[in-house]
Amino acid sequence: MQKIFLILIAFTGIVAVSSCSKEEPAPAPALLVDIPNIPAMAEAGVYSIKITSNSAWTAESSETWCLLDKTSGSGSDTVTLSVDENTAFMES
Repeated sequence: MQKIFLILIAFTGIVAVSSCSKEEPAPAPALLVDIPNIPAMAEAGVYSIKITSNSAWTAESSETWCLLDKTSGSGSDTVTLSVDENTAFMES
């Protein structure tokens, strides 16, 4: 009986030590982008885009009339989107 008790204590100690030494896995990268309704009009405008993330992110615009105040970050942040006036716009 005493042998079984010692074996159980040893087993419990091994399990406790091995479970403490394991590192928690890193959370999976997550990204949520909250883009407001941006009307496609001729007028210039400024819009805030809310980014919620648990990792690094990048953003870019391929158009000269659409500018971002930040193109990278880590974690949550707000990016300002500036849209130039569309002088070629013609209403029908």
